[in-house]
Amino acid sequence: QALRNFMKFTGAPIEDASKAMTKNPADLFEMHDRGHVAVGMRGDLVLLDQKLEVVRTYVGGRNVYSRT
Repeated sequence: QALRNFMKFTGAPIEDASKAMTKNPADLFEMHDRGHVAVGMRGDLVLLDQKLEVVRTYVGGRNVYSRT
């Protein structure tokens, strides 16, 4: 919901909104193993559908939530 709200109120495209909610905070708090997808990163991911609703969540590369 926060991503949808951010996009709605700022007019930002999903690419910019997701960076503002992931990479920027990780960099701010010096969490260098988070915030973007790359080899060696932690592997926390959220898969969204076309409506930007959560389909799956991965923590440390492990699937911890799947919408039924």
